[in-house]
Amino acid sequence: MSRITSLFATLCALTLAGAPACLAQEPSTEQETPQQTSQQPVYYAVPSQKENVQYIVMPSTQAPKPQQTYVVTPQPQPQPQPYAITPKARPESRISFFAGLDVNFYASTDEFEEERQYRYRTDYEGNHTFDGNGFNAGLALGILFRDIAGLRGFVNIGEQSGESDYWNISKRKSNYHAESEVVDFAFGVSGTLFPFNRFKGFIYNTYIDASVGISLHEFEDEFAVDFGRNDATTSFFRLELGKLFPLSKYWNVGFGIAYVFENNHDIYEDSYEESSAYEMRHSFWAGVRFAFKRNKN
Repeated sequence: MSRITSLFATLCALTLAGAPACLAQEPSTEQETPQQTSQQPVYYAVPSQKENVQYIVMPSTQAPKPQQTYVVTPQPQPQPQPYAITPKARPESRISFFAGLDVNFYASTDEFEEERQYRYRTDYEGNHTFDGNGFNAGLALGILFRDIAGLRGFVNIGEQSGESDYWNISKRKSNYHAESEVVDFAFGVSGTLFPFNRFKGFIYNTYIDASVGISLHEFEDEFAVDFGRNDATTSFFRLELGKLFPLSKYWNVGFGIAYVFENNHDIYEDSYEESSAYEMRHSFWAGVRFAFKRNKN
């Protein structure tokens, strides 16, 4: 009995001695969290004592040695390019300056008739005709609207040489012939239309011009004063067709032909005399035109 008791005590002692080892070898039932084997590197910023340089960063494994300076040469920064602000082009005005200088050869036929009735002496009836030709020149200034329609004021002066015939019809008929010189002066307004200026080509700057105004005529011959023809005033209408050729943005040269009709009818009456005078004049012009007007590009 004592022997069994001793053997049991021995087994208990061996069991207690081996328990820690067994416990150490048993696997853990709890799931272990794996440790991170990598670590975030630590960086150092090393400033430079020089100006206008950047910084260099290095990992902690390459920490700089004491009193060692690392300099990074800066890359040149692009410089801003200067630029000019171009102002927005102003649209051209619809109204522009319109001027012209004309030189013409012209021929005229003039017929004048006059009747006078007196209370105390013989009545008088006279007639005067003139045919001549010469040159005149005119200057016109005004405006042009949208390169299509123009309005100008003008003056014109010319001189003609020709022949005059005078008749004095009273109790007896008298006929006088003379070589005459005539100075013509005219002023008025004209309207010009460029109907094809919406197009380009040969028809561009083809125009129609209509004018109205007053003409003054001074006849110089040996009978003009006696027949009261040294001064004459008429109203006129002129119609002209022509073409301008652009030389530049503003300058033009061309040609034109015109027909001019003039007339005047005076009636005078008082206690001593009644008179009626009628004058009709036809002229044809042809000449060179110089014009300052804005053209299309």
